[in-house]
Amino acid sequence: MARRWDLLAECLLGLLAIAALAAASRGDEPDPLPDGAVLRLGTNALRHDHTVSALSFSADGTRLASASWDKTARVWDVASGREICRFTGHKDGASAVAISPDGRLAASGDMKRTTVLWDATTGKELHRTGDNPNTVFWLGFSADGKRLVWASGKCVRIWDVANWREERQIEPGDGVRPVVLAPDGQTLALGCEKGRIEIRRIDDGSLVKTLGAHKTRVFGLAFSRDGKRLVSGADGGEVKVWDVATGTLVHQAAVPEHWVRPVAFLDGGKRFAAAGQDGTIWMWETQSGREAGRFRVSARGDLWVMAMAVSPDGNTLATAGTERAIRLWDPRTLRPLGPAGHTSELTSAVWIDGGRAIATASQDGLVNVWDARTGERIGELGEGGKVGLMVAASADGRMVATSSESPSLEVFDGSRRTRTKAFTGGLVAMDTIAASADGSMLAVACRDMRMRVMDTRTGAERFSVNIDPRQFSEIPLAFAPDGRLLAIGSGDPDKKFVALVDTAAGCELTRLAVPAGGDHSAAFSPDGLTLALASWGKPIRLVEVMSGQVRGQIEGDGDAGTCVAFSPDGRLVAAGGGPDRPTVRVWSLPSGRLVAKFVGHRGWIKEVSFSPDSRRLLSASQDTTAMVWDVSALGKPGTSETANEQTLNGWWGALGAEDAAEAYRAIGQMTAAREAAVPFLVTRLSAMRNADSQQVKRLIAALNADAYAERQAAQRALAELGEAARPAMREALAAAKSDETRAALSVLIARLDRPTAADAEKLRVVRAIEVLERVGAAKALEKIARASEGSFVGDRCKTAAARIRG
Repeated sequence: MARRWDLLAECLLGLLAIAALAAASRGDEPDPLPDGAVLRLGTNALRHDHTVSALSFSADGTRLASASWDKTARVWDVASGREICRFTGHKDGASAVAISPDGRLAASGDMKRTTVLWDATTGKELHRTGDNPNTVFWLGFSADGKRLVWASGKCVRIWDVANWREERQIEPGDGVRPVVLAPDGQTLALGCEKGRIEIRRIDDGSLVKTLGAHKTRVFGLAFSRDGKRLVSGADGGEVKVWDVATGTLVHQAAVPEHWVRPVAFLDGGKRFAAAGQDGTIWMWETQSGREAGRFRVSARGDLWVMAMAVSPDGNTLATAGTERAIRLWDPRTLRPLGPAGHTSELTSAVWIDGGRAIATASQDGLVNVWDARTGERIGELGEGGKVGLMVAASADGRMVATSSESPSLEVFDGSRRTRTKAFTGGLVAMDTIAASADGSMLAVACRDMRMRVMDTRTGAERFSVNIDPRQFSEIPLAFAPDGRLLAIGSGDPDKKFVALVDTAAGCELTRLAVPAGGDHSAAFSPDGLTLALASWGKPIRLVEVMSGQVRGQIEGDGDAGTCVAFSPDGRLVAAGGGPDRPTVRVWSLPSGRLVAKFVGHRGWIKEVSFSPDSRRLLSASQDTTAMVWDVSALGKPGTSETANEQTLNGWWGALGAEDAAEAYRAIGQMTAAREAAVPFLVTRLSAMRNADSQQVKRLIAALNADAYAERQAAQRALAELGEAARPAMREALAAAKSDETRAALSVLIARLDRPTAADAEKLRVVRAIEVLERVGAAKALEKIARASEGSFVGDRCKTAAARIRG
């Protein structure tokens, strides 16, 4: 018995450990999951909504203040990354921040020339001054917390904190960017626009000495902990170390071809560092001036480091910039200390490996892979340093592809996460990528204004299509489930159409006119009959592919969404909101009824995607995280409604209506009345037999007649028979010996296949089968397929039944 309890205890401890690991990987400790979410991939800890411009540690190193262009300044708990408070009173991007030595107060400045003092535990505003001559470039508290110093325009202002009044201004006669207070609390150093560095007294503003000059304006200054050295950086790439007491230059280094923004002393002053605009931090030995190494804070080379701060004990280096994340490092080992996850906005997210894992792509250049059960990060796609900005996958997630600005298009095995192919020849930087359901094709929108379709098996380019220069950056691409069509959205509000391209022939078949352009996202329904188009600030338009008409619209509350997806079972459609409303909404089909509204993301939702079993929904956000939501209970059919024969006949007539919206309403009504509709539709569809075989044979034979008029009459008659004659025409085409007969039959069959050439009867059939598929009537579909084997009706019913069976 004791052994049994020991085993139980071990199991419980193991489960707790797994839960703790998953929670840590999700970042749940600093930010609980919102209602409806089951996983967070990544973290909101130490994350802003825009570029982070300034950082400042408290004296004890437990708190970190940050300022951002998202118009906020925030205070964070360094150990957990939890946000302690947020100040939201800036009217423009916050450009400077400081936290008082005791951690009780904080000050921030912005691009609107305003400086604000606020409570660092509540975010409550205490004082404000808006008469600065320019952007507030730098802020700092004196060591005793009694004074606040900031730089703006051509002056440095020193304020009495307790009484909130200005003590004095220092005007060196040149524009001032950085200012830094010396550890002795008596002096400050300021960097001027023309490269001069001055040391001045705080109490009277008098000049103590001038430390030589840079060739260009100074952007960064930092004192060593003992105050004996000062490091400076300029926009020409120069980095200099000065002896403060003598004013002499000790060391000079350079960051090639880059501006130097922040500088700092590391490891107790043993090294000094400077950040270039390519995201690299360079380090040198303070004693010798020799380079001590360099490291890249991001996989991308265009993400600037705008701010650095070192904790008072020297054990933590904080960096931030054009990413949304504040990164924490061990300054000795340069190993990251902060929470795991992406550090820039997500661009896309897909289910891979049959729904067992999730891949997320980000502007930080990484494609992370997560366990879809626990939310634990289990790796990444691609080798270190490879940049992946977008990710797409086949329906089963076995083929995964990443695109980038390199340019490089890489294909991976979704189960093993190993690279199987890479495309480089002929490609340029890419902005959009889409994968066919079977994984055999990839469509990529490239910045040479070409959309290319690549064969993932052979590595060859199948075809390419020109893209309007005004639309390439956000052009939506979507393959039909059977891969025969590729939808190319306009991406331009002035172009109100969606092009449908035949992927076998590589040519445009038709253009679907839509009432509004500027599409951000496109998605086909699982049966391929509906194309959903999402645009910022507009309803989601549901376009019937065969007729080219809008069959329905899904409304949001101000913004239905900018990304859209259908569930694999066809019951639901989901959309993610734009920048002002980062909400995930789910509607039931075909009713269009809103069944869920998930709130929890902090930024624009860039992609939504259902799991292969339709039970969960994935959303990728600009806030650097992805979330998984439970949708298993949504959209289930209610009690079947009643319908008499007359009503059913009326709906049957509406299914063949020229107006796609009228027909779609009938689909919804028959779906709701499924118990009466199913047997009615089985009877109607089963009655649609193939045409009289002898008649069709006579017409096919006439295609080879000597008289032109007879051949033309036969073609017209076969066209009128349409789908009823398809099986016989297919058999005849296979056996035809005459080139003229083969050509005529090929044209007739191609017309039947063409989405825009559908007649009323064909539309009625397709819509009726759509009803049966929506209610899950697999047995009824299989019965019709057997009765109409080889016909259009039979083929469509067989395919629909197979989708239901999975």
